[in-house]
Amino acid sequence: MAQTIIGLDIGSYSVKVAFLTASFRSVSWTGFREFVIPRAQREHPEAVAAEVLTELAKDPKTRDAFVVSALPGDQVMTRFVSFPFSDPKRIDAVLGFELENRLPLSVSTMSYTFQVVGDTAEGKTEVFAAACKRTSVRAFIDALSGAGLDPRIITLDTASYLNLYDQLVKEGTVAFVDVGHRATKVCIVQNGRLCIARAIGRGGLAVTRALQQTLGADFESAEAAKHEHAALPAQQVHGGPPPTPLARAVELALGPLVVALRQTFQAFTSERKVAIDRVFITGGGSRLAGLDGWLSDQLGRSVEALPLERLEINRVHGLGEEITGAATSVGLALVQAAASRHRATLDFRRGEFAYAGDFEFLRDRLRSLTAMAAILVIVGSGWAVVKNQGLEKQLLEQKAQLGDFTEKNLGKRMSSFSKTLKLLEKPPEDAANDALFPPMTAVAILDKITQIQAQMNRPAPPGGPMDGVGVPRPPPPVGGTRFGARPAGGADAAATPGLRSPRPPPGLTPPPGVDPRFEPPMIPPGASAPIPMGIPGSGGIDPSALPPELGAPEGAATEAAAPEAPVDTSKIELSMVDINVFDDVTITAEVHESNVNGKELFRQKVEEVPCFREVKRRDIGEVVSTGRHADWIRFEVMFKVRCPKAGEEAEAKKPKDDAKDDKATEKADDDSADSDGSDGAGDEP
Repeated sequence: MAQTIIGLDIGSYSVKVAFLTASFRSVSWTGFREFVIPRAQREHPEAVAAEVLTELAKDPKTRDAFVVSALPGDQVMTRFVSFPFSDPKRIDAVLGFELENRLPLSVSTMSYTFQVVGDTAEGKTEVFAAACKRTSVRAFIDALSGAGLDPRIITLDTASYLNLYDQLVKEGTVAFVDVGHRATKVCIVQNGRLCIARAIGRGGLAVTRALQQTLGADFESAEAAKHEHAALPAQQVHGGPPPTPLARAVELALGPLVVALRQTFQAFTSERKVAIDRVFITGGGSRLAGLDGWLSDQLGRSVEALPLERLEINRVHGLGEEITGAATSVGLALVQAAASRHRATLDFRRGEFAYAGDFEFLRDRLRSLTAMAAILVIVGSGWAVVKNQGLEKQLLEQKAQLGDFTEKNLGKRMSSFSKTLKLLEKPPEDAANDALFPPMTAVAILDKITQIQAQMNRPAPPGGPMDGVGVPRPPPPVGGTRFGARPAGGADAAATPGLRSPRPPPGLTPPPGVDPRFEPPMIPPGASAPIPMGIPGSGGIDPSALPPELGAPEGAATEAAAPEAPVDTSKIELSMVDINVFDDVTITAEVHESNVNGKELFRQKVEEVPCFREVKRRDIGEVVSTGRHADWIRFEVMFKVRCPKAGEEAEAKKPKDDAKDDKATEKADDDSADSDGSDGAGDEP
């Protein structure tokens, strides 16, 4: 359905009304009317505008029209502000603080709005802000609403020409000059970007007063003379006639306007570094004869009338000179029509001045909205039913898959996901389900085996065998211990060939704070000894500074290659661990051929784990002679994973010595019975 939009331009001389018809795909300018305000009512033109629209509302086509109006530019202050962000909500939240230092009045007494213009050269967001006194906005709305008119949008009239840019120009830098009755509006647009929107307090009223003084007539006569006979002087030609007194009076009246236009154009060119391509004049004051040529001479640039008749959306014919005053009203109507990519979106109807007619509009349309809501509920319910059926079908499929899984793996068919999860996380103690869950996980089995290996490979303490192993380490090679260290096994250093005395040699001072009787701990074979503190030099002990019995032989090199670290032949090395958590575990390991008890000791350690049953060892006999495992023998240890039951725990924890004592007691009882001549079968009576 097409929508009727009214652009309401309330001037101080006349009220201009433009009619636009907007449909889903097109916008058309379908009508324009201008109503001259009687001189007695020109101080309050809003009342006349309300009467005009009340009369127009009698037409059913315009009764529900969307009305867009504007505040006069001479009542609004404008500023350009830059922000380091582009979010409109954030800009709205901080704009008041920025305007506080830029406006001569307190922001608390102002109503302001803004429009995002674009990005600056520094990467910031430029905003065009417009502020007006709250009392002025309230008076404007009250004056219109008193006659039953409440415009939905109240914008700024000087910015309305931005909405005409795409319709008439499309590119370049253009200045729109609207010469009105009390003021002249100037709007400069550069490639669709609003650059200047201001009002100059000089217009046709100044010409009327100048003619009144020149002619000595009353106001009405001077105004009639302006409309019928006033003209601006043409360009002076050498030898031509001088301008008439009437033309001279008009020229003097518009002189301040020319000065203000020059300043505006120069300020724009200096700030933006861009020249103005075209200047268009419009408004009621532009009807003065010769105004475009005279302004061209005064401004030094081409000035032409705004060709509103060439608008692409124009469907109005036969307006004549009246069309020159329609620019502002058409630009206002285009705010709602959204027929331009570059359009002013300023709106003072926000906050306390927000449009309240939307609620009434919804109330009038309540019946249609209720029907639409019912349709939406029906459609939504149908969609919910279809979706629910799909979910139920998917749930049945998942339950069927769960039943197949539990029947195969748990021995019974289950349909509850939560019960199945609890059963898998905490298996029952029922013996019938023991076969479903492993007694130990593969990670736990491997952890036990590596703990046994780490225990057997733990370094032996000085002076004794390995902890709990019983196999002493072989003596380290000569030179493999630090000065003053005790040989492995606890033997006297003097009785060990190739080892030096544990006491410091004469002439060598022990480190400060160290007891000379202190014997440092043994350094494991192959490890590097620390540098003794208190001896000069940071590279170790200088052999040349030691006594002959500790120093290097004469003629020997002071720097010799470090001997290769010896291999610890007492360790157990694991090659492979094959784990079946429900059955057998096979460990393939290697041990040096000199460690004769290492294989059996490893098997015994494995057998001590309660869950490892039927532990056996098999000698493979293969001799490994590659890399660092030269002369090592490979063997295997096999066992089954069977954890003891509740009644077997005490038997598993019983020490082996107690078992031996029980067997010895049984044997002693048998011997005693034999000594009595009894064969243990019992005697006949």
